[in-house]
Amino acid sequence: MTTPESARTLAEDLLARASDDWVTAAEVIDLARRSGLEDPEDLRDLSVGLIARLVVTGLLIPGEYDGSVHRPWECSTAQAIARIAEDWSARTDPFVMPGEIVWLDTTPEGQRLGDAVLRRESE
Repeated sequence: MTTPESARTLAEDLLARASDDWVTAAEVIDLARRSGLEDPEDLRDLSVGLIARLVVTGLLIPGEYDGSVHRPWECSTAQAIARIAEDWSARTDPFVMPGEIVWLDTTPEGQRLGDAVLRRESE
């Protein structure tokens, strides 16, 4: 059975999820399982790469959730990506709990693209 989510690219899936609510690293590694990869380290590496691409292209903003709002990290894009990669790689278990490593929010363009994915699927 084909679901709307299975027809999405990984980037579309991440942006659609993030357009609805902030996304955690745990959600990203979960959606990376759609790739068919099974090795936890490969899933982590795919997840870090996906996050990096969407942050570098200005579609997602890494930060923290303080209990009420998303707070973007006060650092450069390169520093944010390095922080995500280093923090995640330092763990003995690549699978993380919701809220660990990073919270991701959309930029206005990321929101537009995520909303477009959801609209396309509702037609």
